[in-house]
Amino acid sequence: MVQAYAAISADALAVSNVIGSINSIQGAFIWTFNLFRYLGWAGVIVGVGLAIFSLIYKLFSGDSEEAMKQVSSYITKAVIIVVAGILLISAGFIVTQVGALVGVTANFSVPSELSGP
Repeated sequence: MVQAYAAISADALAVSNVIGSINSIQGAFIWTFNLFRYLGWAGVIVGVGLAIFSLIYKLFSGDSEEAMKQVSSYITKAVIIVVAGILLISAGFIVTQVGALVGVTANFSVPSELSGP
């Protein structure tokens, strides 16, 4: 049994096989801080999800002391994850501001492949 598939070229979809390009040391730093930004947003989403999960768990578990300990533990972890995510999101801003203090100019931008139309 032979099946025929229609091929769609990458040019027709206007896509590329890389996210950003690293051509220099500056490009490597920009790529790294963009990665930090994406990981930071993932951390914020996971942290908020964990907090919501813990509150739903508390809602269905009743008023036991063990449930309160679990919820407290989950909320603490969620806050730590969200704060770490926010720090990762702002890593490019922090480095830009510290660099501006010593006279370095840097531009951290999202690669064109991820910036949308």
